[in-house]
Amino acid sequence: MERTFICLRPTNPSPVGRVIARFESNGLKLIAMKMINATRSQATEHYKEYRDRPFFNKLVNYITSGPVVAMVWEGIDSVKKSRHLLESACFYNSRNMDECRDIVRHGSCNVQDAQRKINIWFSPNELRINSTSR
Repeated sequence: MERTFICLRPTNPSPVGRVIARFESNGLKLIAMKMINATRSQATEHYKEYRDRPFFNKLVNYITSGPVVAMVWEGIDSVKKSRHLLESACFYNSRNMDECRDIVRHGSCNVQDAQRKINIWFSPNELRINSTSR
């Protein structure tokens, strides 16, 4: 089974439940989830591909400015499917447009990126409990 990493940085945590429900209803299985305050080290490693970009420090400062919800999802084509779901995270409902602006969504762009980011945010023990690909 393919795994992917998703990170939500909500200014208001209410959309998180809807994101989870949307992913589950599209055949993905939540393997691990935690709400944590990202360290500067985690954020720097997470965004290392942007290190030389002018917006790098803003990304790091923002993701470390409050709690994030880090998740690992598993399923067939989980990377592709989750990116599509994140892109449509407003769920075509105008009521959610304000919520959409209030949540930063990160989804891995490929399987290798997903594994690298899973390793940044989760220990192996945190991934064993719910996995179907042991």
